[in-house]
Amino acid sequence: MEPYARASMTELLIIKPSSLGDIVHGLQVATSLKAQRADLRISWIVREMFAPIVRACEAVDRVYVFNRKGGAKDFLKLMSEVRATKFDYVFDMQGLLRTGLMTSRAKAKHKVGRSDAREWAGMFYDEKIPLPPDGRRSHAMEIGRASCM
Repeated sequence: MEPYARASMTELLIIKPSSLGDIVHGLQVATSLKAQRADLRISWIVREMFAPIVRACEAVDRVYVFNRKGGAKDFLKLMSEVRATKFDYVFDMQGLLRTGLMTSRAKAKHKVGRSDAREWAGMFYDEKIPLPPDGRRSHAMEIGRASCM
């Protein structure tokens, strides 16, 4: 028996591949979550052009790069990499068909997405988080926080 056995980590996958402003807001949410949970390991799926920004965030432990122009072959390769980890939670913070498909392919106990998801993405979630009281007029940070509660 190891005298200093590591406590198990809570694995979280955030799916927010694009939209620079929304990614920045999402990184603030990730930083807040990490500050509250020392046992949290955060992974993130992001497009190649935004990957350096996500990698620079100390709260994010692993970055998966989504090559939007890579076609089905690159998508399947990405999802194979993602499926190597069993996540406790997946948060689809984008709410589009492609991110819904990513959510469906990830191994996770809980798959969470936005109640206002479009393009049928909502069918891939176990739980849908309602928008804040101001709905779509809410600031992206408020929507991001609501998605993670």
